Amino acid sequence: MSSRTSVIRIIVFVVMLAATGAMLRTGVAQKASTPMEAEFDRLDKSKNGELDVKELTQSRLLVSHFTSVGK
Repeated sequence: MSSRTSVIRIIVFVVMLAATGAMLRTGVAQKASTPMEAEFDRLDKSKNGELDVKELTQSRLLVSHFTSVGK
């Protein structure tokens, strides 16, 4: 096999690897945002795209407060 063919194969491999990684990251990002969007839609009773105080108090999501590490 010539060195030129080897270089082309390596370039194709790297491009395919990068494309696969991009597709996996996109899938993970879409999966992660779905529960938040569903919760927002569930809470937005007036369907105006905004949450008021009353709607926010109905949330089932837990808020965690960070504490200092190493106390």
